[in-house]
Amino acid sequence: MAIPLEPLSTPIDLSIDEPDTFTLSGFDLQAGVTYGFLAAGAPDDGGTLPNPDMGIFAYDPSTDTFGDLLAFNDDSTLSADPIIGFTPETSGEFAVIVGGGGDTGTFQLFVAPIPPEM
Repeated sequence: MAIPLEPLSTPIDLSIDEPDTFTLSGFDLQAGVTYGFLAAGAPDDGGTLPNPDMGIFAYDPSTDTFGDLLAFNDDSTLSADPIIGFTPETSGEFAVIVGGGGDTGTFQLFVAPIPPEM
């Protein structure tokens, strides 16, 4: 089930409990709207995961299949936590996958629409 973004005013607390696994969250996104994603682990005091990475994939919930990797980030320019700005070309459900690079730990996933520049 996809997570609607409008009521998402606080981060989602998540964890990776086994090495070489990932955490998946689904989001309904609208075409032409830019969204900001941050997986905050230990570098940004969002949890204990030392170096998360994050990817955004097309996702078809009716067949539970992933499409192309549309965006990826391992380390932002500010820290070892990934930040992605993503503007989907079509509306629909997208999968956000966070990995731990072989480590385990907790992190917070922040997601918000980014207002257009004035």
